[in-house]
Amino acid sequence: MADQDPQKPIVIWLDGTFAEYESNVLPPTQQKFQNEITAPPSLPLSSEAISHLICGDNHPDRITVGKVVEIASTPDDAYRLIEKYRDRKIYFVSSGSLGSTAIPYIGTHYYNVLSFYVFCHSKASHVNWAFPYRHYLRMFTHPIDLLVRLMRDISVHFISFGKSTLTVPNTHSNIPLRYFRHAEYLENKANELDYIDPQTMPPNYRTFDRPPRQTYLNQLQGNNGLISQAEAIANPQQNYDNNAMDTQP
Repeated sequence: MADQDPQKPIVIWLDGTFAEYESNVLPPTQQKFQNEITAPPSLPLSSEAISHLICGDNHPDRITVGKVVEIASTPDDAYRLIEKYRDRKIYFVSSGSLGSTAIPYIGTHYYNVLSFYVFCHSKASHVNWAFPYRHYLRMFTHPIDLLVRLMRDISVHFISFGKSTLTVPNTHSNIPLRYFRHAEYLENKANELDYIDPQTMPPNYRTFDRPPRQTYLNQLQGNNGLISQAEAIANPQQNYDNNAMDTQP
């Protein structure tokens, strides 16, 4: 089944909400910010919205990801989901309080979890338990930052897998192209989501300007980019015809 493709991501989300963000623990300036970002790109707070954000509109030029986000209410639910998707690439999202219990256990029992994303109000409160997992754990105090990082990490995985299939003999011709196209979509959506109008940014929300990330888009796009290389494999006759035209006097 396509949905069982081991290269396709699954996000296991323990807690399933940005509850801490929506509660009164946030400073008033950030609450005001949350109320104001209703115009596109708005902040997706439901698992369905995040799934759609990652999957896009099932465009035929991209891979069919299928269901992306699975919600777990308790650590035990999360462990069962990891077992269910043991052949998939798992990205694990959790609140800080539940993550302090679940992540140490997952880190010693499961090896198909690629990255941990912890959403919390205070990073300092979770440093002690999180420190041993610092190489593959990231903490976030704002939902946008978490979602942008998640999308970019999935994009990097798609690029890596696509590159690994470019030179494999007898590879299905359009597989690398579809992964690269999906990575391009994720990079563009992440840049779109990451943009904040300075006029609506709360005071001290960011202490530096963060321009759109172009690193991987530069690899994907252009005449000799990964997408062009994959298009040549997917459409060899068209590539031959184009080269023949280029060499005509």
